[in-house]
Amino acid sequence: MGIATNLESLITLTDHDMIEKSNLSRQFLFRENDIGNLKSECAINALKTMNNKINCIALQEFVNDKKETIFYQDFLKKQRAVIIAVDNFETRISM
Repeated sequence: MGIATNLESLITLTDHDMIEKSNLSRQFLFRENDIGNLKSECAINALKTMNNKINCIALQEFVNDKKETIFYQDFLKKQRAVIIAVDNFETRISM
């Protein structure tokens, strides 16, 4: 699709969790040799395998009000799209 393949675009992916065996059956990006590694880094590696021209970085941060120094207005203004898929109660109530 060409998403984030030019110098002006970027995908920023953040997840603080490590990959567990239970993730393999429900998350298509991860493989058995990824167990114990950071989800965000493995997801970025999988994306780059699919398209080596993609510009992306991995973070290991929660997205919540305590991280406003990272996810501030200037950060959000640079994004074409923001997708937040939360799986923890703390983030859900802070958004």
